[in-house]
Amino acid sequence: SPADRLDIVVVGDGYTVSELPRFHADAQKKWAELTAVEPYTTYRGLFNVWTVDAVSNQSGVSGDPAPGTVRDTALGSYFWCDEIERLLCVDQDKVDGYVAKAPEADLVLVLANSAKYGGAGYNERSETLGYEGISTASAGNEKSGQVAIHETGHSLGKLADEYFYADYPGYERYEGPEPADSNITTLTADGMAAGGAKWHRWLGEPSPDGGIVGAYEGGGYYATGLRRPTEDSLMRSLGKPFNLPGVEAMIAGFYREARIASP
Repeated sequence: SPADRLDIVVVGDGYTVSELPRFHADAQKKWAELTAVEPYTTYRGLFNVWTVDAVSNQSGVSGDPAPGTVRDTALGSYFWCDEIERLLCVDQDKVDGYVAKAPEADLVLVLANSAKYGGAGYNERSETLGYEGISTASAGNEKSGQVAIHETGHSLGKLADEYFYADYPGYERYEGPEPADSNITTLTADGMAAGGAKWHRWLGEPSPDGGIVGAYEGGGYYATGLRRPTEDSLMRSLGKPFNLPGVEAMIAGFYREARIASP
C-alpha cells in the first residue's frame, strides 16, 4: 500500500494529448535507468511508482532549442533557468496541482519532453503535500537519468555535491563550521577515526565507485577546507556509482518513507 512504500510520482511536461503514450514509455525507461543504480536496484521493492498525465497545449518545453523559445506547457518547464543552459526549472505550484492527483507522494520526478541535456533538483520538503523534493530531467537525453539519480542524492539522501570549483573566486577555501551533510567534512581521516565522526566506519574500505574510502580534498564546491569520501562518486560525476557513505545515506532516505515490513 502507499503507506508502507516510498511513492515516486512521475509527471510529464511538454507532452500533448497525442503524445501521452510516449510519456508513459519515457517514464518506464527513466525508472529502469534509476533502478539500474545501487542502492535502487536492491531496494526497488520498497517503491511504488505513479504516473500522472499532464496534457500540454504545445509539444516540447521552453528554452529548447534557444533561450528565447517559449512553449505553452502544463508545468511551465524551461531551460536556461537562472541563465544556466542545463538548469531545467518548473512552476512548483503547477507541479503540485498534478502531484495531488496521485495516491501518495514522497518524491516527484518531472520528465520534460526534450532531448536537450539538463535537469534540476528542488530539495525542500513540500509545505503543502509533504514530499521530499522534485527532480527534473529531459526524457529524451541519455544522460538525464543520471541527472535525476544525482538529484535524488540531494532530496532523498540529503547528500552534498562532492564536486568543487578550482580557481573560482570565493570557493578557494572553506572556513565555516562542520557541515551537516553526511558526505563532506572539515575533518581528516584521522580526525574522523578519533572522534567516531561522519563516515569513520567506512574508512579504508573499497568503494563501489572505485578506490578506497578516505578523506579527499575538495567538495561542497570548495577546492580546499572540505573533504569527500572518495575520489569520484555520483555526487561528483555522472555515470559513477554512489560511494559507500552515499549508499548508506540513500538507504536511510528510503526507510524514512517506507516501512520495513508490511503487515
